[in-house]
Amino acid sequence: MAAVADEAQPFRFMDLPGELRNKVYELLLCSYEAVQDQTEEKHPTYWHTVRDYTYVSHSNDTAILRVNSQVHREAYHVMVKTNRFDSIVSAGRAPVNAMVRGACIPVVARGKRVTNFRGRVLHVVISKTYGKHAFVEERPHGPEFVPVMILALFIMAPVLLSQHSWCQDDLTGFFSEATQNAILGPFLQLWGVYCVDVCGRVLHKVAGSLKDGMEAARWQDPEDMIKALTEATKLGTEHKHKTDLMKALNVWNEAYYAIARMRVGRSWIKLVDLGGGKTFIDKVAKLRLILHLNVTESGFALRAITQKQQ
Repeated sequence: MAAVADEAQPFRFMDLPGELRNKVYELLLCSYEAVQDQTEEKHPTYWHTVRDYTYVSHSNDTAILRVNSQVHREAYHVMVKTNRFDSIVSAGRAPVNAMVRGACIPVVARGKRVTNFRGRVLHVVISKTYGKHAFVEERPHGPEFVPVMILALFIMAPVLLSQHSWCQDDLTGFFSEATQNAILGPFLQLWGVYCVDVCGRVLHKVAGSLKDGMEAARWQDPEDMIKALTEATKLGTEHKHKTDLMKALNVWNEAYYAIARMRVGRSWIKLVDLGGGKTFIDKVAKLRLILHLNVTESGFALRAITQKQQ
């Protein structure tokens, strides 16, 4: 009788059940390190106190995509659905930068490496417009506010906009209403954007909900606005007394620019009317002046500290 060798027998990868194959694809193509939870920094009040992006490393191995067309099709499908990559192009001090930093959203790549990857579920462009506009010129409540409008363009499912390769599955079915809401949901934390345009493979009501939410003002009640700005002024002072000038500067700076964004928003006239006209304007102007002085003073102090350390 011949002895049976106790060795592992070879097998075809495609003979494995689909569920197991998907697990393999996730391990090879979706292995990003966990991001540390920072609950406090996720609150919009603290966004501008977080200075660095949260970069994540990975152990992904894309070699499996080159095995054969069927494996490529399945693996690419899992990779896009699981990773859900967003690409963001933003201008200067656009608030989305602070959101990405403060909410500790994992950043995989920046620069040219982003454009080389086509499997993105969302592409976002945040820009600014400066200068005089008709809706600003018609307003009589003070020329001291700089008209800066933030514009946002969202392209849902760019992975579907170009003709997919014969070796890639059609991902149209993945972008259901629930998926669209999940992908766009985090951006509802942004506010006071003057114009939001949502296009691509997106449902009309999903696009409308995002547009309405982002174009809404941060404050609908003048008393709430005054209270929040006053608290921000005090919070910055507390940080200063704790010798944390950078955090104080960021809190004051955020409040200062919040006033400017409210001033050019669509709800400003309504807020002024509800707040009693000149009475409300005077309160905002006083807070803005205090914030401006605090930002300037702390900025000079930080610069002096930096020069001494050099």
